[in-house]
Amino acid sequence: MQDFIQYIIFGGGLFAALSLYYFTFHQSPNIENWQDLPYLEDYLKTHPDCEIEDKKNAKCCYCHSDKVQHKTAKSNKEHHYQHFCSACKKNLFRSRTLH
Repeated sequence: MQDFIQYIIFGGGLFAALSLYYFTFHQSPNIENWQDLPYLEDYLKTHPDCEIEDKKNAKCCYCHSDKVQHKTAKSNKEHHYQHFCSACKKNLFRSRTLH
């Protein structure tokens, strides 16, 4: 019985540590003022070297990674998305739709 309790405690501690790691390092950055981000068109005017073949996305202007992801912006009544670099965690631009 004592071994079972130790496994439960160890498992709970391991779960807590993995959860902390995930939420600290693998969550996308979220900003309250996503409206301050430029639209993709303006981002590419400022950073023309970040243009890629996919016309709905771009490279990161900070680390030049092509690992740019998106997520729904907060207070999203108009279906906006904020795009961020998953390599350096910087917020880059926003878009109206993904289609």
